[in-house]
Amino acid sequence: MNEYLELLEADGWYTDSDYAQKENMSLYFEFSRESLLKITVYVEEQGDWPYGEIPEEIIPPTKGTMIGEVEAYGDSKAYFVIFEYSGLTEDDVRQYMESYIERGWRDSDEYISNTIYWNGNKYKVSIEYIPDGNNAVFYCNLVLTD
Repeated sequence: MNEYLELLEADGWYTDSDYAQKENMSLYFEFSRESLLKITVYVEEQGDWPYGEIPEEIIPPTKGTMIGEVEAYGDSKAYFVIFEYSGLTEDDVRQYMESYIERGWRDSDEYISNTIYWNGNKYKVSIEYIPDGNNAVFYCNLVLTD
């Protein structure tokens, strides 16, 4: 089993002792008996970036695969945008966040932030990410300001 996991890892898969994941596909390994291996395969739906539905200042990563759809909800006082990407290394995520800083966003230890205008309102925006296995989940919060 370890040999197989090493082959998957060499091919770009994120692996754990009973799990492997790449892009939108996950494999779960379970030995039912000493000589019988059960592999469960999950394929998650890939989504499209919702151009025109969220502020244009929030852009998709240039690398990786978006998993599912972008969640966007809220009202005129607060708005939330959540999206998940697979196949991003720590360097890829760092480069993605730095691309915002290069465009004038502020950096803190936990998130990046900026003030933007969207739909005629002024919002303070923050973006942070949380690693989830081989995936990165990005959380964007927009709060209405004066």
